[in-house]
Amino acid sequence: MSVEQTNLAAVEKWAALYNSDPHRMIDECYAPDPEVIAPEELHITDTAMFHEIERAAREAIPDRHSEVLSTTAVGDKVFIEGVMTGTNPVTGAPLSVRWCSVLTFDNGLITQDRTYMDWYAFKDFAGTAEYRNIPAPASIPANPSASDISDFYDLSSQALCELWDESFHAGYFLSDDDDSSNRVAADRMTDLLIDRLGLTGGRMLDVGCGIGTPALRLAGTCTAEITGISINKAQVDEANRRAAAAGVADRVRFQHADALAMPFEDAAYDAAWAFESLIHMDRVPALREISRVVKPGARLLVADLLQTGPLTPEEQELVRDGLERMSSSPVFTEEQYRELVAEAGWEMVEFLDVSKHAVKTQQRMIEAVNTRYDEMIERFGPEVAELMDLMLSPAGLLPQMGYLVAVLRKPL
Repeated sequence: MSVEQTNLAAVEKWAALYNSDPHRMIDECYAPDPEVIAPEELHITDTAMFHEIERAAREAIPDRHSEVLSTTAVGDKVFIEGVMTGTNPVTGAPLSVRWCSVLTFDNGLITQDRTYMDWYAFKDFAGTAEYRNIPAPASIPANPSASDISDFYDLSSQALCELWDESFHAGYFLSDDDDSSNRVAADRMTDLLIDRLGLTGGRMLDVGCGIGTPALRLAGTCTAEITGISINKAQVDEANRRAAAAGVADRVRFQHADALAMPFEDAAYDAAWAFESLIHMDRVPALREISRVVKPGARLLVADLLQTGPLTPEEQELVRDGLERMSSSPVFTEEQYRELVAEAGWEMVEFLDVSKHAVKTQQRMIEAVNTRYDEMIERFGPEVAELMDLMLSPAGLLPQMGYLVAVLRKPL
């Protein structure tokens, strides 16, 4: 048999087991370390997680059935079109969802599975691992890919240092009249997280480290061993250079890694923070992955954007456009945030709405862009104009767009 014939035969078995025995499908049709991707929704590299998701999917739709409509084999890949049917257990309405998959094979086993379908069709199945309450795509952008995020920071890191500060996060201003510098305000926000973290020693994980400024500030307050990760290689290189210059490279290290699939063992860290980094991710899978690598009882500090009130259709469109251009995921209300934290398996210890203390950040950035627009283009080229135009977006000045700091705890 040719490679294509072997792979087509493997697809027949894969499709049959999907309907009859998903557990065997995973164990017999996939390689031991497959990459299973539903773009903008799932990224699985762990077989145990794969089993968990398939179990949750079967519980969500007990009568689900998938039919393959067409297959085409080219080399080590098989391109498949199909339809999944079943019954919505919440409404009782029938489901019929078209899907397509690109399967990559090696010796008859699937090494990569990229499956595309309309995930919004499963919005009623909140609380399961796979079918969550996904906001309507017409009003809120999809979650960005890792390459989108890396590309954004390739463009923006130097510009942000020039226009705001070396900490790529909001500042904490004491009042409307607070005339503190951007550096002081950004450090004040960092200190708020450091204080809530309460770390003295152990191992600490910085998820989305930027160029390392907050982690290095934290290192000055404790003896912990700190590991920072970023999806952007240039940021990692700069962060390690700064750690060496500060004389703390022996215990503060940065590495290139995807926060949705971190290269760390289970329960490896005593604490973590995600300092304005979850906005670039699908938050529930990201929080679950952080939970995997920290110890029971560990604290996680989160700084993130917050929607503090309802938006008109026109305001929703402004926010959607701004988030897409910033390679960001949706922004949620406090109630929604508490729900997704619980869904990801964390306990909410403290939720701080610090919107009134952070709002001046956007005002300062707009002032800086307006003052230095021509200078920045001359220094960094016309590519930076898109970033500066994004900073001038009126979405950032909407009073409903706020800022949160949350203290989470992994259950014992």
